[in-house]
Amino acid sequence: MALIDEKIAQFKSEIGDMKMSEEQQIVFDLFCRTKGKPKRINTSDKDGAKVSFLVHSDKYSEGSQHVMLKHYRGKVGHVTAFEIIDMLDVVKKGKCVVRNFVTSYRLVRELGGVKYSLVLKMTTHGHVFKSFYSNRTNKKSLLNIQNPQSKSVLSCGSTPSCDATFGDVQKTTQK
Repeated sequence: MALIDEKIAQFKSEIGDMKMSEEQQIVFDLFCRTKGKPKRINTSDKDGAKVSFLVHSDKYSEGSQHVMLKHYRGKVGHVTAFEIIDMLDVVKKGKCVVRNFVTSYRLVRELGGVKYSLVLKMTTHGHVFKSFYSNRTNKKSLLNIQNPQSKSVLSCGSTPSCDATFGDVQKTTQK
């Protein structure tokens, strides 16, 4: 089994049978693919402006495979499965920074001060998803979080802010 397939299996296992919003399901499905045409995600930023971007699932240098191989449960830019499925919150609630054909959305969680970044690059076809990561630099002390729906133990980052992300997901599942 290839490393990407192992990461996807682990990602699916962590999410388990959790009920997801439509937006979370779209992100989940994108991160569980390794082939196929790029898929477009449409959302809005905190000012209500429409944000649309393509997500590649078959490139190691950008898109879902890049995040899964480099940042998902990684040593640099560590993000969890729950943070990934909630990554559009960074666009909806975060600050937009544009520099040299690259658009970054940045959001700092109140608990623990973890900073999340979602990076888009501008191409002739519009925005393309490059990466999603946090400012965490290691995962030495992982927190165990219990998913109340699947009864599986979920590993989370080394800061208390991960509870906030999980709480956001948990609120969505209880609606």
